[in-house]
Amino acid sequence: YEIRNCDWSSDVCSSDLPVVIGSQLVFLVGSLVAAFAGSIWGIILGRALQGAGAVASTLMALLADVTREENRSKAMASVGASIGVSFALSLVLGPVVTGWAGLQGLFLTIAALAAMGLALAAWVVPYPVATARQHAGPSRAVLGEVIRDPQLLRLDAGVLVLHFILTASFMAVPRVLADDLGIPRESHGVIYGWLLGGSFVAMIPMLVFAE
Repeated sequence: YEIRNCDWSSDVCSSDLPVVIGSQLVFLVGSLVAAFAGSIWGIILGRALQGAGAVASTLMALLADVTREENRSKAMASVGASIGVSFALSLVLGPVVTGWAGLQGLFLTIAALAAMGLALAAWVVPYPVATARQHAGPSRAVLGEVIRDPQLLRLDAGVLVLHFILTASFMAVPRVLADDLGIPRESHGVIYGWLLGGSFVAMIPMLVFAE
């Protein structure tokens, strides 16, 4: 995977890295659109572009291409842990950054982080040689079975409801803390941090029970 001068029209190189770079560009543009938006519609457009640029599955595929098999599980675990830590830090530091630099400063910070990720993907990550995955084409029959699978449909519905409740909470909880309880918005991060830490502790018995 050290080869960098690849003929992208052939099957020599994996196509995962160009997809990751393109998605980072979309995410960066979305962050800038949200940062300089003059209305809620501009922020919605920017957030939609950010979501379109989030391709964690392709990132995992790229990771599988550039790591040896004996190190792959550790690499996957590292990425998963970094996503969890980033989510926790965003809840704690997001209100701090917004209180200091405003909503525009928050999105500009995200844009700067996206630019760093884009630079790493473009100049640091090696171009991987394509693996056997490239010969597996899409199958309409298999896709139809997946879409109609009852267990997956229940899982999809559960994830939809969970994300809906989570998004609704993010809309309602800050208003309750600021307007009803009189807690400054820049102090919300401390509350979110304690709640997040407590939820991790409370989650452990549930995980043990589920296992």
